[in-house]
Amino acid sequence: MTPAAPAVSWIQVPPQRGCVLCRYGAFDNTGERTCTCPDAGLPAPTPVVLVRDARGACGPDARFLDFPGLYS
Repeated sequence: MTPAAPAVSWIQVPPQRGCVLCRYGAFDNTGERTCTCPDAGLPAPTPVVLVRDARGACGPDARFLDFPGLYS
């Protein structure tokens, strides 16, 4: 008997979903998602793919993630 294939979920979570919710998330004039977090030490709005990189200021664990209701 062969094992069943895993079910495909209908729920699709976009990459860096936390950045979509974060109060520091923004879009630049080309539509690319950027981060404007002052605590991350960014000199200017920076592309989210760089900020959330393993060596980025926020990292893959979204260290500076903040949105209304997160801590209440």
